[in-house]
Amino acid sequence: MSTFDLRLAAPALAAWLTAVVVAHHRPAVGFIFAVPGAFAAALLTIVGSGRTAGRRRLAAASCLCAAGAAAAVAWRVSALERSPLRPLAERHAHVTIELRVDDDPQRLRPQRGDGPRRTLVGTRATALLVTDEQGTRWRLHVPVFVLAGGSEWLGLQPTQRIRADGVLQPGQRGRFQAATFAARGPPITVSPAAGWQSAAGRVRDALQRAAVHLPPAAGGLLPGLVDGDTSRLPDTVAADFTTTGLSHLVAVSGTNVSIYLAALLAVCRRLLPRIGGRIAVAVAGLACFVVVARPHPSVLRAATMGLVLTLGRAAGGGLSGVGVLGAATLLLVYADPALATNYGFALSVVATAALLVAAPPLTDLLARRLPRSLAEALAIPLAASTACAPLIVTFAGTISVYAVPANMAAEVAVAPATVLGVAAAAVAPWWSTGGAVLATLGAIPCAWIVSVARVFAALPGATLRWPSGAVGGVALAAVELSVAAAVAFFGHASQLPRRRSIRDDGFGSRDPTRPRPPHGDRRR
Repeated sequence: MSTFDLRLAAPALAAWLTAVVVAHHRPAVGFIFAVPGAFAAALLTIVGSGRTAGRRRLAAASCLCAAGAAAAVAWRVSALERSPLRPLAERHAHVTIELRVDDDPQRLRPQRGDGPRRTLVGTRATALLVTDEQGTRWRLHVPVFVLAGGSEWLGLQPTQRIRADGVLQPGQRGRFQAATFAARGPPITVSPAAGWQSAAGRVRDALQRAAVHLPPAAGGLLPGLVDGDTSRLPDTVAADFTTTGLSHLVAVSGTNVSIYLAALLAVCRRLLPRIGGRIAVAVAGLACFVVVARPHPSVLRAATMGLVLTLGRAAGGGLSGVGVLGAATLLLVYADPALATNYGFALSVVATAALLVAAPPLTDLLARRLPRSLAEALAIPLAASTACAPLIVTFAGTISVYAVPANMAAEVAVAPATVLGVAAAAVAPWWSTGGAVLATLGAIPCAWIVSVARVFAALPGATLRWPSGAVGGVALAAVELSVAAAVAFFGHASQLPRRRSIRDDGFGSRDPTRPRPPHGDRRR
């Protein structure tokens, strides 16, 4: 890792870890972290000189970023605790609330009963106006999580304003939400979604219509690869993806964005001779992609990194991947501290870091025994799966045994499925027949991915149970580090005899079986 990488990665990691710790405690803890952190940064800056000046400046930057993150999180949590919703939520008050929808509502799980089947829906929103049973009203602007029953909630779009009746409940600490709102009844629209969000919704709906004639599995997967919409993905397929470690494919992570950017830049190189025009189109296209896919944590991280890399390459700066990842992580954690505690964001950053740091040396190690192309194809999923496993096990309590071979088998179909799906989404709003044709072509690689998930999920021992929570994650990380250290040690040791033999041959081997020149021909 270069000095540039470390200068950006270390402060980003310090800020991220500090934000995670402070988010799960009272605001006072954050300010307690911030004051000594700022003092340590100032002290290291003042005394930094001589040979250790570079390391001291790096430590000072890390302390300063950690202090800033602690203060930002503490301020955010303090504002939520001062919100009028907190006392209402603690007594489970019945309220009428006006909300601004901040995310696409997601189906959480079906509920079965004596009546018709209902769906539990969850979404993030911002509370704007609250009225309790006594008629007292509060105007505010605080985040809440909405739980509702009924499919009528699934049609809501971000930026749409609604009104609903329900009960306020305390929110979970670390989620940066003032309360949880359990809705009773359907939503009432106060104002429609913004024009740009409505346009994004039309693109998503057009892609769904283009894929409606396809088999349920492939037709439900195609929108998931493009914009993360898994509303039509069968539950059995989703379970197979989770079992085989393929669920990241429908999370709109860095893989999706990199494929989209690569295809877009390939088209720009043919149509636009000037580099400025290519960058403008790439930035505009990336912005459209984020709007359609919705600014989820993993999308924001991947889009930010893709944008910085694009501009850096165009400027000839030679920016490094690890450094760019550190800058993107630091920027996003400061912009929205809630991302620090988001599992999707954490998995996205960890997987990308593994591909940048662990995959290249792992490829070199495997290339000693395997062809280079096969070694690279094996190293990429192995590095990503190994790095993400400790995080996944903290909430899942299981390990995907066949994640690496499943990802290798599915990888060949991800790029064509994503490109064809994006093309179908771009064409379908204007030409439904053309969109349907492109969706049909995209369903072919999607069917392959579904088959891979189904086959590997059906194998015996597809999942291994492991203790969940922080203890399980740390234990698995320790096991992985031990295995990695052993592999590195024995891999290095296996090279020593060969190197010693070469050295001895160059300076006169004492091996009695080696032919020796006559006495008179020996050179001193």
